[in-house]
Amino acid sequence: MPVKRGLGQHATETLHPEAAADRLRHGANQAVRLSDSRCLASLSPPLRLEIDLHQPRSADLAAFVHGRTVVFDADTMTAAYGVLQLIVALTQTGP
Repeated sequence: MPVKRGLGQHATETLHPEAAADRLRHGANQAVRLSDSRCLASLSPPLRLEIDLHQPRSADLAAFVHGRTVVFDADTMTAAYGVLQLIVALTQTGP
């Protein structure tokens, strides 16, 4: 349930908070109702995470490790998500 749309690096078009909350609540209710009738994806380890960094600063930082593509193999989805969060945090830091 989208509640905002990116218009650039520093701009978004968003719904009013009450409208966003209503939309999210409706989507969550719908997901719960449909959860029993849908097959959940099953992934087998290792889970490979490949991130190609396009922002110059991020690509420069990744080049210290290996090119501008960061690759990580994880045994669990929790580990893969943790690395993704780390990469996001590192690439958003200022100079």
